[in-house]
Amino acid sequence: MRRLPVSILILRVTVIALLYAVFSVGFVSAQENRQYWYSAIDTRIVVNADSTLSVEERQSYHYQGEYHQGWRSIALKDISRVTDVEVYDGETGEKLQWSSSKRDRTDPSSWGRYTTYKENDAQVIEWYYDLRDTEHTWSLRYKVHGAIIFGTQFDRLYYNLFTDYDVPVNSASANFVLPAGLSKADAFYGYRTDAGAPMNTSFMREGEKDVYIVSGALFDSGEDFTVDLSWEKGYVSQAAFWHDWLTYNYGFVFGGIIVLLSILYWIIYYIRTEVLPKGRGTIIPQYDPPRGLRPATAELLVRERVSRRAWPATIVDLAVRG
Repeated sequence: MRRLPVSILILRVTVIALLYAVFSVGFVSAQENRQYWYSAIDTRIVVNADSTLSVEERQSYHYQGEYHQGWRSIALKDISRVTDVEVYDGETGEKLQWSSSKRDRTDPSSWGRYTTYKENDAQVIEWYYDLRDTEHTWSLRYKVHGAIIFGTQFDRLYYNLFTDYDVPVNSASANFVLPAGLSKADAFYGYRTDAGAPMNTSFMREGEKDVYIVSGALFDSGEDFTVDLSWEKGYVSQAAFWHDWLTYNYGFVFGGIIVLLSILYWIIYYIRTEVLPKGRGTIIPQYDPPRGLRPATAELLVRERVSRRAWPATIVDLAVRG
């Protein structure tokens, strides 16, 4: 086997090294230029008479580079739970397929699917796709339980639309649809971390329902967007709220009742057996001679003799018989 000249070997190694350097620089450059932000987040929240909220978020992303996963975290700190989660492609209206567990975002079989799970006291929605260098809108739909604060005269909804996003949001709006028949809200405010930035509020009618709208622009990364809304009591059922809460937490409630009853039982048992004072009480002499015989006669038949105890017993017997 003929060996190659040293000069040719050096040339080949040099070419391979140059190609590796070129591709490495290109890869690193692509990773450095990879970024995204929210062009818009538009939220619609319907306040239902049964105390739940029907929420739809339309999130419009601007992608630079390749992306395969969307992520939304809803804090459970001030609500009971999040149910009925669905994810739609906002461009086509097609619903993504639900998955019972997290998936590998780089696996093409995961694209077009979504899942939801709890993590760090939050409900997480995660969906998978294949997009690069484009703008795209996703629609998240879900139901929120236990968000309404019931007062004596007014009910209140203090709701965080988003908090602590890692990237900026160019514009955001929220429409709050109140139950039918309500004349008007008692108070309606929109807040953001940058108190000096303008917030716009407006009102419109949608059939028989009032719709309150709040919007803002140029939210920095990490900035919060919160709405405080209150209305006259009686249009949202507090009884339905407790029914919903008990339906979900009946296991904990039943278990707690069993524990409390067990503790109460042992306390009462201890008091009756150990704490209450004990005494010998009143001794009442009782006797029942066999077959109605007198005590002396019975003793004579059994023992064939009469003892000294027979005479007091005979006296008592005479007293009983009269």
